[in-house]
Amino acid sequence: MSLEASTAKPNLDAEGQFSLALEPLESVKMPATNHSDTFSSDQPLNSHDLSPGLLSESLWVSMSNGEQLHLRHFMPSKLAEADKPAERIFMLHGEAECGRIFYDNSGQGLAGYLATLGYEVFVADLGGRGRSLGSEGRVTELTTRQIITEAIPRLLRAIELHNNDTDSQDSAHLVSNKATIWIGHGFGGVLLSAAWARLSSAQRSASRMVFFGSRRRLQSSHRWARHFSKLFLHPMIAKLIDWHQAFPAKFLRLGSSDENTDWYHCYAKWMNEEQWLDPEDNFDYGLALKSHPVPPTLHFAGKADTVFADIQDIRGFIDELGPHDARLLVLGNIGETTQQYDHLSMLIHPSAENDVFSFLDQWLLEQAGYPLRVEEDVLSPSDGNDAFAEAKPLSETDAVEPLAAASYLEEDDSQNESASSSEETIILCA
Repeated sequence: MSLEASTAKPNLDAEGQFSLALEPLESVKMPATNHSDTFSSDQPLNSHDLSPGLLSESLWVSMSNGEQLHLRHFMPSKLAEADKPAERIFMLHGEAECGRIFYDNSGQGLAGYLATLGYEVFVADLGGRGRSLGSEGRVTELTTRQIITEAIPRLLRAIELHNNDTDSQDSAHLVSNKATIWIGHGFGGVLLSAAWARLSSAQRSASRMVFFGSRRRLQSSHRWARHFSKLFLHPMIAKLIDWHQAFPAKFLRLGSSDENTDWYHCYAKWMNEEQWLDPEDNFDYGLALKSHPVPPTLHFAGKADTVFADIQDIRGFIDELGPHDARLLVLGNIGETTQQYDHLSMLIHPSAENDVFSFLDQWLLEQAGYPLRVEEDVLSPSDGNDAFAEAKPLSETDAVEPLAAASYLEEDDSQNESASSSEETIILCA
């Protein structure tokens, strides 16, 4: 279950609601902060290629059933810009994955990238995966509803109450002790949105959200999506999963972590039904989100992600989130190759830092009202086939289309007709 052994001992807080256990601070070597240079894991690194290590630590948040959920905490880099207040970011992984989708030991990943820019980042491992404790040898016992109504609120409260004792970040320099930016991958975006619908106004701390390949319903007309849906929802599959008492994602090579049967039945229900209802108490998430829509949200879609989060399904999810400021970025080719970004590569491919993360950086600054970083950070190198017809900040871009196959652009135009009126679509072909 755990990537690494842990001997941390939990300590109940004053209210007995959750506990925190800290490991000694670790120094994680990060790629150089010159984001115009691509960091590739298959290239040797010299000492001058690395910035001073970021400090990180592990925290554990206890659940009512005794499980301990892991939070990896990355302190902001000392080399980050000091002229603007820091913000805290909460990251939640998706189905059959753990928090490692956002970072690794070498320093690559979105969490480390944002920490080098001055953000304070907290990455969660839900139960039964990563470095979470209490479910050794078996999947988590937490239901989807418990994750939404208990786990996510406790994780957010742990972030709020956590004091940074290092000199890399003065707590008085924070915009807020709360996580003001929520980032989700895959089903993690659905869980964060569902939690937003049920949280009190005081608990809705996010001023911006970012979703990588997140969708609820599976409605894509792509043939592989249809095959996946037919197989996943087959009654015999459901019986086998109930008998096995887990969804064997690792065995099926669909992810790094198995899921429990509650997750399977909830996921199958939500991907197949028009109305977004909680399986346990029939809470209507869609109705709640119409009354309390999410804050401005940036959605990433991979052009090659035709099964787990097709562009059509992401557009449907955007509509479900209520009337909000939504921006959809469609990722095309990876670097100079014909390989296409998909559900995982948009976060873990070495080229993602330049092709994907830089756009997120610019959007966060734009939404916070800060001046954009150097414009070259969000532009492809000039080689006669630039992704942009002309250089524009994202705030001035109504629609950007790259030099791509006409058939794909026509398909996207037809999908635009049913898109939310508040959605802005930018198609990127890095």
